[in-house]
Amino acid sequence: MSFALAVEDLKVMYGPVTAVDSVSLEVADNEVVCMIGGNGAGKSSIVRAITGLRRADGGCVLGPGGVRLDTLPPHEIVRHGVALVPSERQVFREMSVRENLEMGAYARRDTRQIAEDLDRVVARFDALKPRLAAPAGNLSGGQQQQLAIARALMARPRLLLMDEPSHGLSPALVDQLFELIVALRQDGLAILLVEQNARRALEVSSRGYVLRAGALVAQGTSARLLEDPMVMEAYLGRKLAGVH
Repeated sequence: MSFALAVEDLKVMYGPVTAVDSVSLEVADNEVVCMIGGNGAGKSSIVRAITGLRRADGGCVLGPGGVRLDTLPPHEIVRHGVALVPSERQVFREMSVRENLEMGAYARRDTRQIAEDLDRVVARFDALKPRLAAPAGNLSGGQQQQLAIARALMARPRLLLMDEPSHGLSPALVDQLFELIVALRQDGLAILLVEQNARRALEVSSRGYVLRAGALVAQGTSARLLEDPMVMEAYLGRKLAGVH
């Protein structure tokens, strides 16, 4: 089995505070893996370290093809097949939808293929097609999330990191989002899904990692985690009969 991501003994510190403590995880090619945990669990710090937005204080991050990522700046990491859908979308609000999409391909030089990919992602996210000339800031929250995902896909990644993609979306849009995640995996993408909606994340992933206070407290197949008493009580809001 080949891996799109291998994180080994990752450590991230903010001054004297340890945000991530010796975390290891893997995402295989063409696999959806979720990372769940409450606020302050260290999930976003791990994502930032993988994408070069925060320098790791220890450990190693290997990306597609076994390339070591933790020594590279963010733009080089994108060139090695890793793209991020950031939390809270972070679209360029004053730029048009088209310009946002073109920014997603900034590390590429294949002009003809960029144009073809833009047409392809617009066809997939049909809410964006009539709004290509509109400022991204004029889009609804759900449309901005579509734009953030479409922008990441414009990089032609092998590994897609999604940081809290369902945050702030209506239930109907959440359903559409998780259907899209399944479709992207079927297209061949590897996805690391960081989510507080633990149940939905586990339902669309093959494996999961559970973090608390910067450390892994559980990992395994999503089916097993969905039945784990600790995970059920802490993150799924229910208890097994007889479990206290």
